[in-house]
Amino acid sequence: MSVQTVAERLVERLSLVASRGLPSPVRNRCEELLIDVAGLCVAARKSDYVQALIRSVDAGGPSTAIGHGGGFRPEDAAMINGSAAHGEDFDDTFEGGPVHSGAVIVPAVFAACERFGSQCIVVAIDAKRVGGVDAQGWEVYTHGGRTPTGLDAVEWARRMETAGAGEILLTSMDRDGTRKGFDLALTASISRGVSVPVIASGGADTPKDFLDVFTEGGADAALAASIFHDSIQGLGELKRFLASNGVPVRLH
Repeated sequence: MSVQTVAERLVERLSLVASRGLPSPVRNRCEELLIDVAGLCVAARKSDYVQALIRSVDAGGPSTAIGHGGGFRPEDAAMINGSAAHGEDFDDTFEGGPVHSGAVIVPAVFAACERFGSQCIVVAIDAKRVGGVDAQGWEVYTHGGRTPTGLDAVEWARRMETAGAGEILLTSMDRDGTRKGFDLALTASISRGVSVPVIASGGADTPKDFLDVFTEGGADAALAASIFHDSIQGLGELKRFLASNGVPVRLH
């Protein structure tokens, strides 16, 4: 029996999708996603991170890493294909059509967690508030906060935890770079919605901002960049402030 090519397998999958009696818009979108993901995998096949992933797994298995010869175990192929498509989609130099990130990253996260363990997997979520300043809803954005996905941030965090993520790196795109303090409502919503640690990012300015995101936002860790790079805030001073207010922190 001859072995199916990647193209033949893709056509078979598309035929199955078309035969399910789905509404036309849904069926068409499914077909587009399958083609998009396959194309992105091929585009990224020579990237350094894809080659590193392939070197890290054992060859031999029934599943295909798109754009590469040989077979892999299903979980390894899912990790390679998902990481390839995800990485290419998030590359600012890529000018192809839009890809629904959910169709790409979930299997990659799941496969990577199976192979390396949840403790090694941190999923970054960039979120923007939807519906005005006082609204309590947030949408996931990609490409540095420029591209909306239509995904609810809280629900997406739960899906990533279910897929096996060990931590969530949460960035408020509304606060990022503003030095107006962390988005406490966003952080609290995500922290309550998942059981894995949440790292808050975006908006830090004063030591009290950090204290608030731990005590009110429920964050397990907090990230900041410019206030340290520009010497606005000393790291040692911040740690001592947090420790004096009952926040566990390593002083040395």
